[in-house]
Amino acid sequence: AVVSTQSTGKQDKDKLAAEIRIANQRYSENQSHLESVQSELRDAKVDKHESARNQRKAETLESMKRLFPGVHGRLIDLCEPVHRRYQVAITKVLGKNMDAIVVDSEQCGRDCIQYMKEQRSEPSTFIPLDTIQVKPTNEKLRSLGGTAKLVIDVIR
Repeated sequence: AVVSTQSTGKQDKDKLAAEIRIANQRYSENQSHLESVQSELRDAKVDKHESARNQRKAETLESMKRLFPGVHGRLIDLCEPVHRRYQVAITKVLGKNMDAIVVDSEQCGRDCIQYMKEQRSEPSTFIPLDTIQVKPTNEKLRSLGGTAKLVIDVIR
């Protein structure tokens, strides 16, 4: 009778140990899933914040276009490539000025800056067309050959 009780006790112990292993495994799986969901939630919050920020910028730009006739828009929106394959190259060339706002004159840019301050909008870069000094295109660059093209030739 003692041997039978010992074997039953050992079986119960083994059974409990197996249940604990399974519970620990489920716990770690659930913990991993929770971390994944929390990461997705953080990413969604960042996306929502970025989206709201971009929407506020777009609304401010539209307001400035209505209020000030010399506002043309963001540089990236004005530089449309002749083909989609040039989009990355154009973005690279524009660099930090990609989101700059193109205006007719320096005075229009100043008026827009004042308006943005009054609206408590984020600062933006302005490119006044009256201050740009255009240099003629070096035609020798067009004859370099290969697949290289001038950016001016791939923008509409």
